Amino acid sequence: MQRLSGIFRMIHVVFLVLSLIMLILSFKLNSKPVSLEYYYKNYEIITHSWHDTFYAALEIFTAVVIASAVIYSAISAVHNARNKEDRLNGRSAIWLMSAAAILLIAASAFVLDPRGSDADVERSPKCFEFSNGGHTLVIEEKSYLLSGSATVYQLGSGDKAEIIGNFNTDDGFRNNGAYDIEWFPDHAEIMYKFRSGDEEDRKLKVTFK
Repeated sequence: MQRLSGIFRMIHVVFLVLSLIMLILSFKLNSKPVSLEYYYKNYEIITHSWHDTFYAALEIFTAVVIASAVIYSAISAVHNARNKEDRLNGRSAIWLMSAAAILLIAASAFVLDPRGSDADVERSPKCFEFSNGGHTLVIEEKSYLLSGSATVYQLGSGDKAEIIGNFNTDDGFRNNGAYDIEWFPDHAEIMYKFRSGDEEDRKLKVTFK
């Protein structure tokens, strides 16, 4: 059991070192510009970047750290039960190292995105799709308190979306999909209201890619 305890301690020392490396790496990555890709799936715009890949790696690594600590704790508990012992067998040290590693992982995620990867949820995005048979546009509306905005995407192959325009609205107003769109061979003109009660529409011209 002592040999097994030593092996798990060494494993968690490695976990701790890797967590520190991830934190250092997150500071370096945070200084680089993020290139976003957009996809339209299940009636919503999904963004993807290398941030998402790094977050996935952090989540997997966290699960591995916790699983390792749980497995050793279970083995240690079974050993104590069979030998009628009441010893921690290094479990406290392993859980302390696991906790330290998880804190470093959490710090790495915070460095990359202080508000969290789901920060945009509070703006309650809602999408509306329009098509003339040759081109398809998706208008994503967002609002938060007194801020309102909409982003226009052109859909391509493989559900990929590309931003081709955007506009703001007053006092968090949403058009709720009530747009008049004029289609042309190389562009479209989107008529929208800036605020509630407006009699005249505003126009946004978007050029197809």
